[in-house]
Amino acid sequence: MKTLLRKSLLTIATLLLAAVTVSAEPKDVEYVLSTQTYVDNTNDSVWNFKNDFTISNEKGKTYGTGKENGFKFSAGVQYTILLPDGLSVNSITVSGYDNYPDLDAYIKEVNGTQYAETDYVFPMKTSDTDYVVASYTFDFSTPLKGEFTITPAGKQVVWTITVKGTIDYEAPAEESYAISSKTYVDSPTTGEWNFQEGFTVVNVNADVDKIKAYSAGLNNSVKYSRGVQFTVKLPDGFVANSVLFSGFGNDNSADAYLGELNGNVYGESDYVFPHRIDSKHADMANHQIAFDAPVTGQFTFTPLGAQAGFIITVNGAFDSNAEKTATYKIAISTHQDIEADSVALWYFNDDISITNENKKAYGGGKEDGVKFSPGTQYTIHLPKNFALTSAKFTGYDNYTEVDSYLREVNGETYDPTAFLFPQKNPETEAYTVVSHNIQFDTPVTKALTFTPAGKQVVLAITLTGTIEEDTVLPGDANDDGEITVTDIMAIVNYCLGKSNPTFNEANANFNQDDDINVTDIMLVVNYLLGKN
Repeated sequence: MKTLLRKSLLTIATLLLAAVTVSAEPKDVEYVLSTQTYVDNTNDSVWNFKNDFTISNEKGKTYGTGKENGFKFSAGVQYTILLPDGLSVNSITVSGYDNYPDLDAYIKEVNGTQYAETDYVFPMKTSDTDYVVASYTFDFSTPLKGEFTITPAGKQVVWTITVKGTIDYEAPAEESYAISSKTYVDSPTTGEWNFQEGFTVVNVNADVDKIKAYSAGLNNSVKYSRGVQFTVKLPDGFVANSVLFSGFGNDNSADAYLGELNGNVYGESDYVFPHRIDSKHADMANHQIAFDAPVTGQFTFTPLGAQAGFIITVNGAFDSNAEKTATYKIAISTHQDIEADSVALWYFNDDISITNENKKAYGGGKEDGVKFSPGTQYTIHLPKNFALTSAKFTGYDNYTEVDSYLREVNGETYDPTAFLFPQKNPETEAYTVVSHNIQFDTPVTKALTFTPAGKQVVLAITLTGTIEEDTVLPGDANDDGEITVTDIMAIVNYCLGKSNPTFNEANANFNQDDDINVTDIMLVVNYLLGKN
């Protein structure tokens, strides 16, 4: 049997070596420079964009925005676009319009090549609101590296620039995390508010009489009181590069503005958030601010002028060397995005779903709670690699006839008085919100069950635990927990460009060199043959 296995593996290996040639290839990329990817100004004439692009100009022209997600380029001014390290540009596409009605604009120069005023034209406006968007692509026989120049002429233009090419490394992926009423989890204390992904906002550093409780605002925002310094505590290992404040002044007549961010002080005209239209409507202003240096641990901000309603989006990435088992909180509430595949299957954020045995439909109640029927067992399906250490059930009895309680959690049955939710007042129908926190001696994985009893309860549930990093089993390419001949074929198919939904790249990269190729195939072969 061993001899037959050896021959089979050697035959496969020989065929693979003959059939598969894999080499490291640069990655095709496309970047758009627009008002949506703009970050900030280093100074008036140096404009920074996402993915390490910078645009500068020789005449001190400041950054200005137009329509079509474009920004303004002055006629007769040469602009230099500084490229990120490792990028080779094969083509650029310039799209936009002439911003004036009295003369056509055109592209005079790209990377040293001069063009006539009739070659790449942006027709003049016929009115302030009637303009023609033109688009021109420039292909480069020799890829551009480092930087290139472009010069408009005629009149001011409003452009977006799309850059296509290849990059010889893959930069760490930057992700965005929103702090909003949709991602709110709970408040252990008045001045400490927890949000998804391990983000926390505190204002306990303020005077005692200024400690503010959490309150949701319009447009999924959170309310932040003027003159109070708030601290955003970042998850362990997270490195923040920039932050986007989307918001408004929560007053019918007074604007709000950002007075301070991470120690930098701003004036009342720098980052303004106009006052709301009325008590039910507000337009959001957006201000993205890059940090002077990457931020870890925490940063502060202070709204001034009027109370502000903010959605705060933090942009950055987790350090690849950081510990991946930090405490993590997940909320199940009406604040979370919800959809139902069927009556008995409800989806929430963070890969959470809930099923129930009696096909009860989803329903929302007050206090951000979801309705749960008595006598029905509910199963909370947990995210992959999540180890649940405690669950907090916060809510109230939705009826006046009898007290409700948790009869069962994770298979353990409880006395009616252990985790009680008192009935509503029969005369006023006032309800009492109660919280019960249940600790688990052994972390719970995959699924958690619970069964309410008595009457219908309305609950918001907070799950606390850790996210474990995926365990790497070198060679187990098909992720079935074993290393066999089928893993060799899985790597071969991957190298040939064939997709497989169960393919585990971390496991397939046997020698952990970040490149999956014939070497990994041979290492799996040698492993199965008993060779080191």
